[in-house]
Amino acid sequence: MTAPRKLLVIGGSAGAIEPLLQLVEKLPADAGVAAAVVVHRPSHRPSSLTTLVNNHAPFPAVEPSDGDPLQADHVYVAPPDYHLEIGADSLGVNPGPKINSQRPAIDVLFRTAASVYREAAVGVVLSGTLDDGASGLLAICRAGGAGLVQDPGEAEFGDMPDAALQRAPCAQAFPTDRLGDEVARLLSLDGESPGERERVPMTTPRHLERPGADEGNVLGRADVRGTPVGVTCPDCGGSLWLSDDADDPTVTCRVGHSFSPDTLLQLQSDRLDRALWAALRSLEEQVAATKFLEDMNRRNGQAAAASRHRARREVVEEQVAAMRTFVTSLRPTGNGTEN
Repeated sequence: MTAPRKLLVIGGSAGAIEPLLQLVEKLPADAGVAAAVVVHRPSHRPSSLTTLVNNHAPFPAVEPSDGDPLQADHVYVAPPDYHLEIGADSLGVNPGPKINSQRPAIDVLFRTAASVYREAAVGVVLSGTLDDGASGLLAICRAGGAGLVQDPGEAEFGDMPDAALQRAPCAQAFPTDRLGDEVARLLSLDGESPGERERVPMTTPRHLERPGADEGNVLGRADVRGTPVGVTCPDCGGSLWLSDDADDPTVTCRVGHSFSPDTLLQLQSDRLDRALWAALRSLEEQVAATKFLEDMNRRNGQAAAASRHRARREVVEEQVAAMRTFVTSLRPTGNGTEN
């Protein structure tokens, strides 16, 4: 078993499949490198992603299990609904807390790759909405690695590569037809594997820490650091804290759900949108209920009760009209989170 000399980590979401396949076709076959891939995809239906990558890459593509060895000349594709982590000589696959409401999360893969491979890590962010991967690419830059993104203007969805380009100082944008060649060039440069040099540990963000056996249940931990933000977690309803890193602000709840500020704002906007439509639905159901009671009372000769329910229905109908006008007048605040 040979440890990879260099590690390529790739992240993408909506619109990322085609550029991903073009990229892996260019991987150098005899350079002693490995690649790991996270693409946001639904967990509730079958996916052919690993098969597609396997058909285009020069070496095998597999979905790893937790603890599998990290070997050169392999492409590791994160299984649906599991985070993929890079260890010193093995892979971690776990259903930990969602990051930016995603599992697998690109940030988890990139940050762990930066911690282990440092300057021998190459990160690539492809098409997608919102900003998963931006924080992780910053970690790779801070560790001395290389960062690339698909040209946001060329990507089907430019949010993710644009966010990474803005956040990570080492990131460079390349057209899709040049991205694979640049990645191959970087991977072919001389460099040592992590086992051939002293590993310099990096600070692990709170949401990426994995509790040991002596720490008890992660739900009971009260060591979340940062400033309370007065907003609840979109995933579990818990309190949120803002990290102290001005260049990489992150909000995290007690159990480990974590969000960039932009993603949190979008998720809160989505929650507000759902709540307003739910309120409109409740009002319309009240109209239907009062109409039902009005008709029933009239059939039973209960004129006073029927009149009371009609009056109530007319009031609620006015509320429905006002609520519908308000809800439909709101302008969308950004891209949705379904990828």
